[in-house]
Amino acid sequence: MNVLDGMPTLSAGSHKPNSGKACVMEYVSLLSGESWSDQPACTHLLIAEAAKTVNDYLLDSDRHLLVPMIVRLFGTDASVDDDAFYRVTGELFDKYRQHRDGPPFVTRPPEMSVQFLSDVIDIYDRLSGRNETYELTDADMALLNSVSAT
Repeated sequence: MNVLDGMPTLSAGSHKPNSGKACVMEYVSLLSGESWSDQPACTHLLIAEAAKTVNDYLLDSDRHLLVPMIVRLFGTDASVDDDAFYRVTGELFDKYRQHRDGPPFVTRPPEMSVQFLSDVIDIYDRLSGRNETYELTDADMALLNSVSAT
């Protein structure tokens, strides 16, 4: 028997339990043992919103790119300076948007949308102390360091 038999398929939008489909955050709620939800308690609200947005903008053929991100969405519920997190993430969003027409989620290649989500989680990791990440650009790190200094 395949380990994934009976597991839902990643899909856009919200879904009912046992429908055979799940957005990335519903998948996190299922795997974490929480009640079916697109806002599981184990994930910071801003990260969950970014994940749902990226999930919904990806084509069905590209949504598999989110699978490696699922494990990174767990355990992002620790307290962080929300003002700093929202500010830095907003500046990251603007940075991605500068080089594209419209939101960063609607761009091609789809890996760019997934990278945006990864960067949001990297920022959380840095602010929370969950993980010292070095995947951010020098400019991102300078911005984070300026937030830490204030």
